[in-house]
Amino acid sequence: MLTDTYLSDTTYQNLIEALLKLTPSALEIECTDRLKMILGETARIWPDSIRSDEPAG
Repeated sequence: MLTDTYLSDTTYQNLIEALLKLTPSALEIECTDRLKMILGETARIWPDSIRSDEPAG
């Protein structure tokens, strides 16, 4: 089940600005990787597949 992700207005704006900086070649693999990093680093949006099985702490 998917849940909505809400971001602060500042984080949301930073995410939009970072995405707008992508070049027109955004469909290429290296740009796809860059897009994933922007989502993670700017908005803390990560796929479930990278979660650690160990609890933090």
